Amino acid sequence: MSTDLFISYAWTSPEHREWVRLFASQLHLLGYVVKIDEALDYGSSLHVFMQEVTEATHALLIVDENYVDRANNKPESGVGIETEWISSVFNDKPATWLSVVFVRNPARMLPNWIKSRNPKGFDFNSTPEINSFPGSLQIDEIWRWVEGLSADKTNAVSLSVVRKRAARIERIERV
Repeated sequence: MSTDLFISYAWTSPEHREWVRLFASQLHLLGYVVKIDEALDYGSSLHVFMQEVTEATHALLIVDENYVDRANNKPESGVGIETEWISSVFNDKPATWLSVVFVRNPARMLPNWIKSRNPKGFDFNSTPEINSFPGSLQIDEIWRWVEGLSADKTNAVSLSVVRKRAARIERIERV
Protein backbone atom coordinates (compact mmCIF):
# COMPACT_ATOMS: atom_id res chain seq x y z
CA MET A 1 0.00 0.00 0.00
CA SER A 2 1.48 3.35 -0.99
CA THR A 3 1.98 6.13 1.51
CA ASP A 4 -0.33 9.12 1.11
CA LEU A 5 1.44 11.31 3.66
CA PHE A 6 4.99 11.09 4.96
CA ILE A 7 5.45 13.16 8.12
CA SER A 8 8.89 14.50 9.03
CA TYR A 9 9.35 15.95 12.52
CA ALA A 10 11.91 16.40 15.27
CA TRP A 11 11.75 14.42 18.50
CA THR A 12 11.68 17.70 20.43
CA SER A 13 10.02 16.30 23.54
CA PRO A 14 7.77 13.42 24.57
CA GLU A 15 4.82 15.83 24.42
CA HIS A 16 5.70 16.91 20.88
CA ARG A 17 6.08 13.28 19.74
CA GLU A 18 2.66 12.52 21.24
CA TRP A 19 1.18 15.54 19.43
CA VAL A 20 2.61 14.30 16.11
CA ARG A 21 1.30 10.79 16.77
CA LEU A 22 -2.20 12.13 17.50
CA PHE A 23 -2.02 14.41 14.45
CA ALA A 24 -1.06 11.43 12.27
CA SER A 25 -3.96 9.47 13.79
CA GLN A 26 -6.40 12.21 12.79
CA LEU A 27 -5.14 12.08 9.21
CA HIS A 28 -5.36 8.28 9.28
CA LEU A 29 -9.01 8.56 10.40
CA LEU A 30 -9.64 10.59 7.24
CA GLY A 31 -8.56 7.51 5.31
CA TYR A 32 -4.94 8.31 4.51
CA VAL A 33 -1.97 5.98 4.77
CA VAL A 34 0.35 8.00 7.01
CA LYS A 35 4.00 7.18 7.63
CA ILE A 36 5.92 8.53 10.61
CA ASP A 37 9.22 7.26 11.93
CA GLU A 38 7.56 5.97 15.06
CA ALA A 39 6.24 3.18 12.84
CA LEU A 40 9.81 2.10 12.09
CA ASP A 41 10.68 -1.19 13.79
CA TYR A 42 13.91 -1.38 15.75
CA GLY A 43 16.64 -2.70 13.50
CA SER A 44 14.75 -1.88 10.30
CA SER A 45 16.59 -0.32 7.41
CA LEU A 46 16.55 3.46 7.63
CA HIS A 47 17.38 3.55 3.91
CA VAL A 48 14.22 1.61 3.02
CA PHE A 49 12.16 3.77 5.36
CA MET A 50 13.57 6.99 3.87
CA GLN A 51 12.88 5.72 0.37
CA GLU A 52 9.20 5.93 1.30
CA VAL A 53 9.42 9.70 1.63
CA THR A 54 10.52 9.96 -1.98
CA GLU A 55 7.63 7.74 -3.10
CA ALA A 56 4.91 9.29 -0.88
CA THR A 57 2.11 11.20 -2.54
CA HIS A 58 2.69 14.12 -0.13
CA ALA A 59 5.24 15.11 2.49
CA LEU A 60 4.42 17.16 5.57
CA LEU A 61 7.13 18.77 7.63
CA ILE A 62 6.12 19.45 11.24
CA VAL A 63 8.27 22.52 11.76
CA ASP A 64 8.97 23.67 15.29
CA GLU A 65 12.07 25.67 16.21
CA ASN A 66 13.99 22.48 17.04
CA TYR A 67 13.21 21.05 13.60
CA VAL A 68 14.69 24.15 11.95
CA ASP A 69 17.84 23.90 14.07
CA ARG A 70 18.34 20.21 13.27
CA ALA A 71 17.64 20.64 9.56
CA ASN A 72 20.11 23.54 9.34
CA ASN A 73 22.86 22.47 11.74
CA LYS A 74 22.73 18.72 12.46
CA PRO A 75 22.99 16.69 9.24
CA GLU A 76 23.59 13.47 11.21
CA SER A 77 20.29 13.78 13.10
CA GLY A 78 17.09 12.10 11.93
CA VAL A 79 15.75 15.45 10.73
CA GLY A 80 19.07 16.14 8.99
CA ILE A 81 18.90 12.81 7.15
CA GLU A 82 15.24 13.32 6.21
CA THR A 83 16.08 16.85 5.03
CA GLU A 84 18.72 15.44 2.71
CA TRP A 85 16.29 12.92 1.21
CA ILE A 86 13.39 15.38 0.92
CA SER A 87 15.45 18.20 -0.57
CA SER A 88 17.07 15.81 -3.08
CA VAL A 89 13.70 14.95 -4.68
CA PHE A 90 11.84 18.21 -4.05
CA ASN A 91 12.54 19.75 -7.47
CA ASP A 92 11.29 16.62 -9.25
CA LYS A 93 7.95 16.65 -7.43
CA PRO A 94 4.81 18.67 -8.18
CA ALA A 95 4.44 21.97 -6.32
CA THR A 96 1.71 20.39 -4.19
CA TRP A 97 3.93 17.55 -2.95
CA LEU A 98 5.30 19.23 0.20
CA SER A 99 3.78 21.43 2.85
CA VAL A 100 4.74 22.54 6.33
CA VAL A 101 2.84 22.54 9.61
CA PHE A 102 4.00 25.22 12.03
CA VAL A 103 3.87 24.08 15.66
CA ARG A 104 5.44 26.01 18.55
CA ASN A 105 6.93 28.23 15.88
CA PRO A 106 5.07 31.57 15.94
CA ALA A 107 7.73 33.22 13.77
CA ARG A 108 7.05 30.54 11.11
CA MET A 109 10.75 29.84 10.68
CA LEU A 110 11.73 27.42 7.92
CA PRO A 111 14.84 25.35 7.29
CA ASN A 112 17.33 27.17 5.04
CA TRP A 113 16.93 24.78 2.10
CA ILE A 114 13.23 25.56 1.66
CA LYS A 115 12.97 29.26 2.57
CA SER A 116 13.14 30.52 -1.00
CA ARG A 117 10.65 27.92 -2.24
CA ASN A 118 7.71 29.37 -0.27
CA PRO A 119 5.89 26.11 0.56
CA LYS A 120 2.25 25.93 1.56
CA GLY A 121 2.00 26.23 5.33
CA PHE A 122 -0.58 25.41 7.97
CA ASP A 123 -0.56 27.26 11.27
CA PHE A 124 -0.97 24.93 14.25
CA ASN A 125 0.51 27.40 16.74
CA SER A 126 -1.64 27.69 19.82
CA THR A 127 -2.11 30.88 21.77
CA PRO A 128 -3.46 29.85 25.19
CA GLU A 129 -3.55 33.43 26.51
CA ILE A 130 -6.32 34.24 24.02
CA ASN A 131 -7.83 30.75 24.16
CA SER A 132 -6.83 29.95 20.57
CA PHE A 133 -6.08 26.31 19.85
CA PRO A 134 -5.79 24.81 16.37
CA GLY A 135 -7.90 21.82 15.49
CA SER A 136 -10.58 20.78 13.04
CA LEU A 137 -10.31 23.87 10.83
CA GLN A 138 -6.62 23.23 10.23
CA ILE A 139 -7.21 19.51 9.67
CA ASP A 140 -9.84 20.51 7.08
CA GLU A 141 -7.28 22.79 5.38
CA ILE A 142 -4.81 19.89 5.19
CA TRP A 143 -7.51 17.60 3.82
CA ARG A 144 -8.31 20.19 1.13
CA TRP A 145 -4.58 20.43 0.27
CA VAL A 146 -4.14 16.64 0.00
CA GLU A 147 -7.26 16.31 -2.14
CA GLY A 148 -6.28 19.21 -4.39
CA LEU A 149 -9.38 21.20 -3.48
CA SER A 150 -9.57 24.95 -3.51
CA ALA A 151 -8.94 26.78 -0.25
CA ASP A 152 -12.01 28.85 -1.13
CA LYS A 153 -14.91 27.16 0.63
CA THR A 154 -17.62 29.38 -0.86
CA ASN A 155 -19.27 26.43 -2.61
CA ALA A 156 -18.15 23.76 -0.16
CA VAL A 157 -20.63 21.49 1.57
CA SER A 158 -20.16 21.31 5.33
CA LEU A 159 -19.28 18.03 6.95
CA SER A 160 -22.54 18.05 8.93
CA VAL A 161 -24.53 18.23 5.67
CA VAL A 162 -22.46 15.40 4.17
CA ARG A 163 -23.16 13.29 7.27
CA LYS A 164 -26.91 13.99 7.05
CA ARG A 165 -26.92 13.05 3.37
CA ALA A 166 -24.98 9.85 4.08
CA ALA A 167 -27.43 8.93 6.86
CA ARG A 168 -30.37 9.41 4.47
CA ILE A 169 -28.69 7.19 1.88
CA GLU A 170 -28.09 4.52 4.53
CA ARG A 171 -31.78 4.64 5.53
CA ILE A 172 -32.88 4.37 1.89
CA GLU A 173 -30.70 1.30 1.35
CA ARG A 174 -32.21 -0.43 4.41
CA VAL A 175 -35.75 -0.16 2.97
